[in-house]
Amino acid sequence: MNKPQRFHSPSPAVTDGLTSPIPDDPAAFVARAQLATNTCDTEWPMTIYAPAIRLETIGDGVHDVHEGADAVRPALESLYRWFAAADATISKTLIATSHDTVVNTWEGTLFGGRQTTYGAELWRFDQSGHVSHNLLYASINPKPSANPLGALRMLLGHPRPTWTYLKVRLRQRR
Repeated sequence: MNKPQRFHSPSPAVTDGLTSPIPDDPAAFVARAQLATNTCDTEWPMTIYAPAIRLETIGDGVHDVHEGADAVRPALESLYRWFAAADATISKTLIATSHDTVVNTWEGTLFGGRQTTYGAELWRFDQSGHVSHNLLYASINPKPSANPLGALRMLLGHPRPTWTYLKVRLRQRR
C-alpha cells in the first residue's frame, strides 16, 4: 500500500509561521463540501482536486484508493450514487487545520433516518491550493459494544480479538 506523501506547500497565506495553501475560510470550505455531498455534486470536488488527486476511502472493512482525476471521477460518481440510493444526509463540522490540511468530522442519517453514519475527512492541499489527498473514514450504523448487534458485528468481522475483548468486558462487570 502506498503511503500518502507529505506536502510542503508555499503560497502567499501564512499560518503559524508556515506558508499555507488551505482556503482562507476553512469553515466555509467544509460547508461547501457538505453541500456537494448532500446534493451529490461530483463537479465541485473535481474543480478543487489536483490532477494527481488521491481519493482514499476507509470504512466498515473496505479500503479503496483511487489515484488521478481519471480514476477519481468514476469512484466519486459511484459513491454519490450509493449516497443518493441510501437517502443519506450528513452534517460536516470543521475540527482542525494546519498549514496544508483541513480536517472535518461528519454525522448523518441513511434510509430515511433508520440508520446513522459517522466519519472524518482529511483534505490535504498542494502548492497551488488544490486538494492533493482526500482521505475519508466512515462507519455505517455503528452500535455500542454492549449492544448485542454491535457485539455480533464485531464478532463476525474479527472473531479472535472480539472474543477476547468481550470476555474482558464480562469480567469487568462482575
